[in-house]
Amino acid sequence: METFALYLLKSVTWLSGFALVFFLFLKNERFFLLNRIYLLSKSEYSKSQLFGLMEGYFNNSFPAMASFFVREKDLTMKELEELLEDTRKELKKDKKKK
Repeated sequence: METFALYLLKSVTWLSGFALVFFLFLKNERFFLLNRIYLLSKSEYSKSQLFGLMEGYFNNSFPAMASFFVREKDLTMKELEELLEDTRKELKKDKKKK
């Protein structure tokens, strides 16, 4: 569990750094190309962190990761059903885009 806490600390530190750079240098940028590049790289970094967490601590199993957070946050059945419905809506949106 100690390594998990260290992993979270590193992730929070990096994401805070991204946010700080954005607010200090890019918030009032008139040409939005630099903003887009920066935000895209932040998004890609976040995805890689999430997938790294899933691979390193949950044997690359999304259901195992989801059930861990369900237990930790003590989610109700109603909240789980809402989460499932939101996921279904997102999947339908993705299918329509393709």
